[in-house]
Amino acid sequence: MKSQWMKATMSKTIEDILAPKPEVRPRIYAYSIADAAHKGQLKVGQTTRNVKQRVAEQLKTAAIKNFTIELDEAAERADGGIITDHEVRAALERKGFERVELSGCAAR
Repeated sequence: MKSQWMKATMSKTIEDILAPKPEVRPRIYAYSIADAAHKGQLKVGQTTRNVKQRVAEQLKTAAIKNFTIELDEAAERADGGIITDHEVRAALERKGFERVELSGCAAR
């Protein structure tokens, strides 16, 4: 009995056996919060989910609703590689932008 099962299974392709995975499309995003405490600051992140939903989740516990999504772009390079939020922040720092903690204190 075992050999019959193995024979039947072997005639199927891997695509027939496994459910297809959804295609994941990483996104880079940045948002600002319209208040004095966050003036001039951007939060940079990366997600494979809907950016607006992800940002709303991050800000929900603080009951912040006055945000603007400034950037929502595919995180894919032309060569197929992925750019990360860490790389975006490092590039901004090289350009002279200061990296700060959410409390407003410098991270360095």
